[in-house]
Amino acid sequence: MIPRREKAIPRFSPLFLPFFFLAALLAPGCGKGGVDLEPSRAEGIPTPPYLAKYSPKPVKTGLDLVFIHHSCGSNWLADWNGGLAKALTEAGFHVHDATYGSKVGEKTDVIHWVPKFSKHMDRILRTKKQDQLLEKGRRNRIVMFKSCFPNSALHKQGKTDWDPLGIMTVANYKLAYNALLPIFRKHPDVLFIAVTAPPLRKEDTNPESAALAREFNRWLVNEWPAKDKNVAAFDFFGILSTKEGWLRYPTKDSHPNKLGNRRATKAFLPFLFRALRRAGLIREE
Repeated sequence: MIPRREKAIPRFSPLFLPFFFLAALLAPGCGKGGVDLEPSRAEGIPTPPYLAKYSPKPVKTGLDLVFIHHSCGSNWLADWNGGLAKALTEAGFHVHDATYGSKVGEKTDVIHWVPKFSKHMDRILRTKKQDQLLEKGRRNRIVMFKSCFPNSALHKQGKTDWDPLGIMTVANYKLAYNALLPIFRKHPDVLFIAVTAPPLRKEDTNPESAALAREFNRWLVNEWPAKDKNVAAFDFFGILSTKEGWLRYPTKDSHPNKLGNRRATKAFLPFLFRALRRAGLIREE
């Protein structure tokens, strides 16, 4: 089944794959880990093992934060929907974003992150709104980035009608994210947060694909950031999904609805403060 989407995923170039393989070899592998099965009382969702010892207590930081996203991210930020931008602002952050129509915001599929961060890191760290840049002397100390729901249409090895190059597999996704780690290590004073892509509606996926998406996102949330303190992954997929890996909060398509986005906002703030303490961006007096 071809996932429904507001616009098709751009056809990816297989030329990127050797780069992912090379960069992944340079990145040390992550150790085996798992979800803390006891939900954090502060967050109401399982806390990744690498964050469990850090406090979720809020503190005003005044840090600049940029979010690179497409339509699901826009809904999550919006006051009329997920309310994330308002919640972050009230918590003391300066919120910026880039989406469709900007140099940084275009092309947010999994395959695009390595070339984007490799070539445009300086612009990302200075992005204020779309192509507008922050004033001289300011830069984003928190960078959130998220792929949209069509990226949850994973499959086993081989080609499909919606992925003719056979790129959208768990193995290739892991290579792509592992290839980001050496890039992020060059900026230890910046916290990079991968937000997992939302799940697909039951009508837009199949049991095998949904299970593969869940498998990949569990790895991304719990194992991928384990050895790098300035890297974290927020489980947007897990918050929004059923145990089968389908979208629990659908709209007329696979965009999460207001209820799901509000639940994600509630969980994100404690997660963010834990990650900031781990990254050394909050220093307790």
